[in-house]
Amino acid sequence: MENRVVDLCLAMDYWVFGGYVRDVFVCSKREFNDIDICVPRSKHGTVDHFINALSVFYTVDVTRDTKLADMKYGAMSKGIKAVVKITLNSQLKLDLCLFDGGLDDWRNEHSVDLSCNLFYMSRSTPLGLRYIPKIYRYLAAPARKIIEMTRNGIFEVVYETQAERDCSYSKAVAECRKAQYVMWRAKKLIQRGWFLKGKVLTDDMFDWTVEAGAQSDWGERLERFEEEIEALQKDAQADATQLPQGVRDSVRRKLDL
Repeated sequence: MENRVVDLCLAMDYWVFGGYVRDVFVCSKREFNDIDICVPRSKHGTVDHFINALSVFYTVDVTRDTKLADMKYGAMSKGIKAVVKITLNSQLKLDLCLFDGGLDDWRNEHSVDLSCNLFYMSRSTPLGLRYIPKIYRYLAAPARKIIEMTRNGIFEVVYETQAERDCSYSKAVAECRKAQYVMWRAKKLIQRGWFLKGKVLTDDMFDWTVEAGAQSDWGERLERFEEEIEALQKDAQADATQLPQGVRDSVRRKLDL
């Protein structure tokens, strides 16, 4: 079912991104949660045609949700203005994201949260990286590094804030909320068996708690969340390896994790 859906998306010059591309095309898994699809501004008028084409083969349930765009996708992408949620045969779930721009605009947003979520596929690109995050810019082969990590179930936080420093209190708090959302996403992956390399609360993310000021408790909140996620990962490692903590720490250092 999903192959036909993806082929139809690409034929209509939409692109597919997120967990489906990561799990199926990079990690060669059969299970995935849903399919995230991005529709460029020039193709917004074709969404109904897309839904009609799906209805030829499947039972289609549609919900148009602008709130989800703000809460889930809009938190990381300014260009996603609305989301059309589609369920096929009460089984396969699609999130159709209406993007205010084209593929190049989307790739240039630099708003991805985790390294394993950088992948996408379009009509002209069977499998691509949205962009190379700053933390990999000095590597000789950054794409190979990201692919190898992902295939081994390892990820890093790569979120790069797009806001200016010395901004208003409300903007600083908005960035703190984004940091919290990134950390929540990392936690969900760890719970699924993924391994986090490096910090879950990066220095850049924590700096926004300083911008929010002393009247805000965001620094304490994010640090507590960081401790919770670190404990979760240690427990997951212990369950998976059955090795003492000292041995696990030694292996992490040798593997640069």
